[in-house]
Amino acid sequence: MPLLQGHTSAALRHGASEAQIMEAIWVAAEMRAGAAYAHSALALDAMRHEHEA
Repeated sequence: MPLLQGHTSAALRHGASEAQIMEAIWVAAEMRAGAAYAHSALALDAMRHEHEA
């Protein structure tokens, strides 16, 4: 599992909500962190996989 997806899955398992993860992504994007936007799809995919597990 790629690094970002692993971090997203771990955050979910440790009690972070999807809303909190998305807020972190959007804060980074607002700071013009282009990679945050580009990698948000990976975080969303990891959230989907956690629901399926």
